[in-house]
Amino acid sequence: NGEPLPASALTVGQVVAIDAAGQGESVRARSITVVYEISGPVTARDPAGAFLWVMGQAVDTAATRLPQARPAAGVTDFAPGEFVAVSGLRRSDGVIVATYIARTSSRKASVTGDLDLDRGAAHVHGTPVVLSAISAPPAAGPVRVEGNWDGTALAADRVIVDPLGRVLARATRFALQGYVKRGSAGAALRIARSEEHTSELQSQFRISY
Repeated sequence: NGEPLPASALTVGQVVAIDAAGQGESVRARSITVVYEISGPVTARDPAGAFLWVMGQAVDTAATRLPQARPAAGVTDFAPGEFVAVSGLRRSDGVIVATYIARTSSRKASVTGDLDLDRGAAHVHGTPVVLSAISAPPAAGPVRVEGNWDGTALAADRVIVDPLGRVLARATRFALQGYVKRGSAGAALRIARSEEHTSELQSQFRISY
């Protein structure tokens, strides 16, 4: 998410975007970016331990790996108000299927996803976003919004348009993993925020290719 870290910071469960060069078995990573779908305070918790809500967004924790290698039931340790960073894949219904959750000492909040502008109100997958401090507010589309959570909305102090596109700008071939989401152009299906033209895959079908 833009912060430089040593390779030792990588751990099982984190979703990453890798820019690599080479062919076959001779491939070398030029950069590895850890992708967090959302970072911010826990706003609600399912007593059964199946879900957390972070800034109002539902996080499915069934497949979650915790830093301490505790069982997934350990997500009940996260109390409302605690700041966490969530890595995972977002389903077409907006729910984040978390593969990794960790507490964070940072009090900066962020969310990655599709910016929706409706009658002057901005949201990213249901999380209200205030863009008044942004000199040139972006159009609707994929963004990463960073700022401060005031209890009801994310007050943005930075917006990055198409964050993964920037990371992979040099790439000519892609290997994507994500949940299928039908796009607005008929048979177009969105996979990991990219447009792929096929009509044979069903919504919620998880693929890698």
